[in-house]
Amino acid sequence: MSQDSKTKQRLQQTAGLWLVTALVCGGGLLAAYRYNAHAAKVDVRVTKARVSDFAISVRSRGEVRSVRSDIITAPQVPGLRIVKLAGAGKPVKEAEVIVEFETVPEEPLPGRAKTRVEKIVLRAAHDGIVSGLPNFRGSSSADSTLASFKEGDSVWAGAAIAEIVDLSKMRMEWKLEEVDRGKVQLKQPVKIRVDGIADKEFTANLDWISPTATIAFKGMGLTEKTFAVYATFRNTDRRLKPGMTGAAEIVIERQPGQLMIPIRASFTEDGKPAVYLQKGDEFVLHPIEVGKRNDTDIVVLKGLQPGEAVALETPAEAAKRARMLQ
Repeated sequence: MSQDSKTKQRLQQTAGLWLVTALVCGGGLLAAYRYNAHAAKVDVRVTKARVSDFAISVRSRGEVRSVRSDIITAPQVPGLRIVKLAGAGKPVKEAEVIVEFETVPEEPLPGRAKTRVEKIVLRAAHDGIVSGLPNFRGSSSADSTLASFKEGDSVWAGAAIAEIVDLSKMRMEWKLEEVDRGKVQLKQPVKIRVDGIADKEFTANLDWISPTATIAFKGMGLTEKTFAVYATFRNTDRRLKPGMTGAAEIVIERQPGQLMIPIRASFTEDGKPAVYLQKGDEFVLHPIEVGKRNDTDIVVLKGLQPGEAVALETPAEAAKRARMLQ
C-alpha cells in the first residue's frame, strides 16, 4: 500500500472516530434532555391560570373588642364588702343589679347599740355580658394568675369590679406599620378572619386611624412606629367574644375578573416575564405580559388562557430535586 493510501486511510479512521464521538455526545445531550422532560412530567409542581378578583391589600393581626363596654367601679366609700355579684359570662339587661356592697363603720357604735350597715347597689347601664376583673389585692405575689372579685371580698374605694360588655356591636383593633399608613384611608373595606371561628369571614369598614404614631424602642438605636386602627364588624356571630385574635385585611384596590397566576409561577427570559407552560409531557418557556401584583399573585394581561397549566418551579429545579431524593 502506498504512502498516500495509508495517509488517506488514517484520515478516514480519524474522521470516523470523530463522527462516533459526536454521535455519542449528541446522544448524551438528547438523553439528558429526555431525562429533564421526563422529570418535569412527573415531578414539576404546577398550577392553573385562573380568573378571579384581584386585590391589593394590607394585612395585620389584631384583637376583637366590644364597641361599647362599661366598668363597674366601687364607690368612694371606705369599708366595702361584696355581698352580691353577677357571675362572669352572665347575660344581663339594662338596670339589672351587677354588684351589691355593704359598708360597716370601722368603729362600732358605743354601748349595746347595733352597728349600722348600709347597702350600696350598682346596676348595668346597658344590656351585655358580665366580665369579671382581677382582684389585685386578693392574691398573693406567688400566684401566677389573678383571681377575679367574688362575693365576700373586701374592696377599696374606686376598685374596678366587673365589666359589662355589649356583644351586639364588635370591632377589631390592631396596629398599622408606618410603611402601610400612607396606603390606607378611612371607610375602606376590611376582611377579618377570627382564629376561633375558622368557618366564617367577617366584613368591616376602617372606622378610625390614630393621628399620631406610637414609638417602640427596639434597642441598638432602632425604633418602630405604628398607628392604632380599628374596624367595626358589619356582620356578627354569637361565637364572637372580646379578646379573640385574628387577621385583618384592608382592601386598598380591587379589580374583578382578572386572569392571575401565583408570583412563584412567573420567571424571566432576557429580562422579560415568562412562564413554563405545560405542553403535553413537556414544559415550554413562554413569554407573557403582566400587570399589577400583590403579595401572592400577579395579573396576566397577555400570553395565557384560563385553565392553562404553568410550572411553579423550573424543570431543571424539579430534576435536581428528583436526583437528590433518589
